[in-house]
Amino acid sequence: MPTFKSRKRIKRGRWDNSPEGIRRRNAEADAKREALAASLPPVPDDPVPMSVWQTVLVLDAHGEVMHSIVLRVPMPGFRCDQHAAEVDGRRELLTATAAGRLVAGWIAPRPSVALQADLRREAISLAMEQ
Repeated sequence: MPTFKSRKRIKRGRWDNSPEGIRRRNAEADAKREALAASLPPVPDDPVPMSVWQTVLVLDAHGEVMHSIVLRVPMPGFRCDQHAAEVDGRRELLTATAAGRLVAGWIAPRPSVALQADLRREAISLAMEQ
């Protein structure tokens, strides 16, 4: 009785590794890449250097602007992590981390849950007295 190994057929190699076969596969891959590139939307142009990139506003409780940071697009050739910025009208050179620290310093810390509960209790007790 024949064994399982003897029943297996020997499969030929899947790839034609002759120079013509390699050229044909490379041409097919190039055609696929070109078709994909043609289907993609065009890449937008780079923004104009020193144009306004982003504006960060810090508002107070009434919605009034307390502080503002206007970040500008960096000039080509300069460090990409530093932005020319206008902080409350003053020109400075800021990184994103420095801008974040400025904003965090301007924002008052949030009151604790216990303090909010005390304020709520006081408001309720005043309302009940009237």
